Amino acid sequence: MRGTDESPAPDGRRDRWREHRRARREALVDTALAVIDRLGPDWGMGDMARAAGVSKPVLYRYFRDRTDLDDAVCARGVDLLRRRLPPPDDPAEPASRWLVRLTDAYLAVLDEHRQLYRCLAHAESCRAPSGDGNGPTTVLAVVRDLVHRHMTARGATGPVDLWSQAVAGLVVSAGEWWLAHEGTGREWAARQVGFLAAPALAAVEEPGEGGGHPGPTAGHTAV
Repeated sequence: MRGTDESPAPDGRRDRWREHRRARREALVDTALAVIDRLGPDWGMGDMARAAGVSKPVLYRYFRDRTDLDDAVCARGVDLLRRRLPPPDDPAEPASRWLVRLTDAYLAVLDEHRQLYRCLAHAESCRAPSGDGNGPTTVLAVVRDLVHRHMTARGATGPVDLWSQAVAGLVVSAGEWWLAHEGTGREWAARQVGFLAAPALAAVEEPGEGGGHPGPTAGHTAV
């Protein structure tokens, strides 16, 4: 008769299979990134299967459909951005320097995966989880959240959501321009964004220096 203190031995096979499936899925996403870098937005599941050396039915063991694979690719792209873009952690760093670093890092990621980010920059949303866990996100939202953190950490008051959206839009739009103009230096482009946007960033973060939330002007009413 067994002692009552014995518990059933854990079945490690299920955990091993789950880990194998996760690793295989990640490897297939790696393959998808290579396919997108080579073919751009016109790639298909057939291209993906050939590149991975498997049949389409095998792909569908790991992804429900093309949308599921698209979402996994988008999540990888968003995660890469989050890991590579500099957080606004140093309160002593001038706004201009951080904004140039942010833009340069953003352009560097775009340079590595040009076709991927051409697609993601125009996606209305992807199903990669947002940084705050509130659902889908976008490339613009990743940049905007960093700018928003920079502003609020330095005491900006006023419509910070609007301001951070505007600055992030400038960074993302500059990235599209830079991709379309082969031969333009990355550092030069980053400095131009800093030259244009850093004064605005500094102004809203330093209300004592003439910044802050501008009130309604003649002919306009506050909302």
